[in-house]
Amino acid sequence: MRLVCLMVLGMIISSASLTAQSDSITEITFQYDDAGNRTNREIVYYEGAKKGAQVVPEEEKEMDLEKGLNVYPNPASNSLFVTLNKEAMEEDYKMIIVFDNLGKQVIRTQAYQEINQINVSSLTNGTYILKLIYGNRHKEWIIIKN
Repeated sequence: MRLVCLMVLGMIISSASLTAQSDSITEITFQYDDAGNRTNREIVYYEGAKKGAQVVPEEEKEMDLEKGLNVYPNPASNSLFVTLNKEAMEEDYKMIIVFDNLGKQVIRTQAYQEINQINVSSLTNGTYILKLIYGNRHKEWIIIKN
């Protein structure tokens, strides 16, 4: 009997807290530039009948570090091109690695230039992960071989 009373009391407390939480609603919307990069995040919250908003700019420093890093064309038939930005070019260690969908390394080459050509003609058609390592940073892309 005591166990049943505790269970009922727990359900009453849970439903009361859910009711109290329903008065506070939050919405998050995002804004994007023409290239599809997220530029702003707007958090809209409602406390009962009051509405407030906070606009949070995206982390520009992180986005700036990745500007200029690019892999094209995607999908590719014979060759992929990997472009490096200024920060990547300043690093001593620059490596391009391609993994298949099982995680097996299928291509590994050093990046010496601003634009590096990778021959993918010998790969079977499918999805791969291209990983660029430069210094202590890295960036990954999903690439498709046709």
